Amino acid sequence: MLEEIKTLLRHGEEYIETNVELTRLKAINSASETMSYVVSMLVIIGSFMLFIFMLFIGFSFLIGHALGRTEFGFFIMAGVIAVFSIFLYAYREKLVKNRVCDLLIKKILN
Repeated sequence: MLEEIKTLLRHGEEYIETNVELTRLKAINSASETMSYVVSMLVIIGSFMLFIFMLFIGFSFLIGHALGRTEFGFFIMAGVIAVFSIFLYAYREKLVKNRVCDLLIKKILN
């Protein structure tokens, strides 16, 4: 009887240790998947931002050429970017923060 209790306790300890190790490995896996997702998204966003930057420069020159003075094109495009930035700042919770948080939570929990 005493031997059976010792065996049962040993199996219980092994079960707990295995569960702790499994939980630790799941957390590491989830963290590494989330980090790889974040890094890949940063690369994609960086590439997109470079594209947008070049597009704005092109539009600046185009507008400046149409107005006869290049600097006017850059001033107009700076105004467009400022208006867009104010809009993005005003709606940052709805447009950016909530979506990013939801995406990260889904990545972590899956």
